[in-house]
Amino acid sequence: MYCSHEIGVIRIYCTYGYYVMFKGVVISAYCAITPIHAGFGRSMKVDLVVQRDSLGIPMIFSSSLKGTFKSLVHKVSRGLEKCLGDDVDSARESFVIFTDAFMLAIPTHYEDRLVIYVTCPYLLWRIQKILSLSESSRVKVFYNFIKKLFEESNKLLHEDSKCHAIPLKESSKYLRDLESLFVEDFRIDISKSYIDIDIPSEVVEVVKNMPYPSSEVFERILIVKDDIFRSLVNKILIIQTRVSLEYTTKTAKSGALWREEYVPTGTIFVGAILFKDLSMIAKNDENDCSESSLKRLEDLIRAEPIMAVGGKETVGKGFIKMCIIS
Repeated sequence: MYCSHEIGVIRIYCTYGYYVMFKGVVISAYCAITPIHAGFGRSMKVDLVVQRDSLGIPMIFSSSLKGTFKSLVHKVSRGLEKCLGDDVDSARESFVIFTDAFMLAIPTHYEDRLVIYVTCPYLLWRIQKILSLSESSRVKVFYNFIKKLFEESNKLLHEDSKCHAIPLKESSKYLRDLESLFVEDFRIDISKSYIDIDIPSEVVEVVKNMPYPSSEVFERILIVKDDIFRSLVNKILIIQTRVSLEYTTKTAKSGALWREEYVPTGTIFVGAILFKDLSMIAKNDENDCSESSLKRLEDLIRAEPIMAVGGKETVGKGFIKMCIIS
């Protein structure tokens, strides 16, 4: 799949030779302001696990994001749901497309450094693919920064076989004199060198508007080798044991003990939201979305709402903030 851009309209050509036309693209970071559990089902070790990609790295499925946004629209601007499709009637298509949200970085707490973010070249490479969907000048700057970070980290980590992780130059004030990072029984040896890349002002502007600690992600970041990151991320995730109580006695129900997995506060995901070009779609009674309705939906997205993804909001979990990149 590849993209071509024509006067604000994006054509995404598919393998089979056809294309769908989109009139606008919004690139958004999703910042976890509480632990989040976008669930995927059960596993052998944890009863309720978070959504993961094929390599086992946490992500948020597009269906979860779209469902969350649709619930928000229903509460604050009823009537616009018609542009988001119908869960029952397949004839009513959605004119707003959410992509999966992929992890950019995940935080871990470490002694007096408070928070250290970790990522890996694989995640940086995948974020590039999301950013490439937009022709926005600010996104291009962000794309070039992530691309350079990917290339430099990949090169330096392969040059030094004993090195497990390497910091960004901007991380030196938080990671100074730190030779190793310990997460439970896991040790990561940190390179004495660093990636000498300046952070563009456009990237600084985007990041500083994120909630803390996400606002300091590039000041506290370590780029870790891909294979090490896959093992490390499972040790960073939060495992919470929960129990269901009898309503009358307030004692634990028999057999009602389970464990849930959460992505920690401060984790950053990135995804795209695409708006279809209505002029390229045949009008019928089922497809009654208008340009003005799509504009109102885009305005709601650009207002950077806080949403509850994956449920658990009644126990203070699952809240994410949309932070617009383009």
